[in-house]
Amino acid sequence: MNNDPRNSPIHSAVDDYFADMNDRPSLQYKVLAQTRGEVKVKKKRSVGLVLLIALMLIVAGAFAWTLSRTYFEDVAKMTFENGEHYEEWDLDEKRAIIRLMQEHGLVDDETADALAVGTHEAIDQHMLARYGVEDMPGDMSMISLTRILWVELGPYTHWTNETWVWYTDMMLGIGLLTEHNDMDVYETPGDEAIAPEEAIEIAKQKLLSEGTLTEEQLFQATVMWHYMTHASDVNREKLQYWITYSVDNQSYYTAMWPDGTILQ
Repeated sequence: MNNDPRNSPIHSAVDDYFADMNDRPSLQYKVLAQTRGEVKVKKKRSVGLVLLIALMLIVAGAFAWTLSRTYFEDVAKMTFENGEHYEEWDLDEKRAIIRLMQEHGLVDDETADALAVGTHEAIDQHMLARYGVEDMPGDMSMISLTRILWVELGPYTHWTNETWVWYTDMMLGIGLLTEHNDMDVYETPGDEAIAPEEAIEIAKQKLLSEGTLTEEQLFQATVMWHYMTHASDVNREKLQYWITYSVDNQSYYTAMWPDGTILQ
């Protein structure tokens, strides 16, 4: 497996494709922001009503994420069948993705109906408006499954382990990823591994003992964990934790085996 996740082939490819681009959070993040309390309630409400609203938002967020996953999985299947890049698709295939977007609420009915009988150019303009790269206007070569995921889910550097597990499982299941690809795959830690919280604490103590970061910096840092191995490791015998502490525009990585032994 790659020693630094930033050097992973998939990460490098995405970096090359989409460097210096702004995040564009999707609807699911807006819903989740409300459930986390990031959107303040201006009026006082009863505890029961607040709990009911919170429950509804949680359900709505889960439903939106389910819809998103289904959409991405359908786009992945189309990619497997039609080719990696949208610009290579024929008119019927382009119309099909518009209908798919309509089905998942990404295109309103009136627009979808018009595009369903529209030309290549009309559909292309719609796709560019949503998935085009801002500093590369009119360039359809960038529109692909990877780009769609980037726009709707945000940069891969923000993806949780759960999202990466879903992504690699999807790609393996559809056939867009095999053990022959030079890529990392992600798993959910099982009985063979310490808990993610323990791995995070081990990484924290390592950074402290080395003098890499102070207690204050660690407190302020954003922490992410991932559990992964190389695609060629079909029996998943070389799974590793990667713990990332990010603070002051710098990221600090600690890799360890499932039992918490730090990799040198």
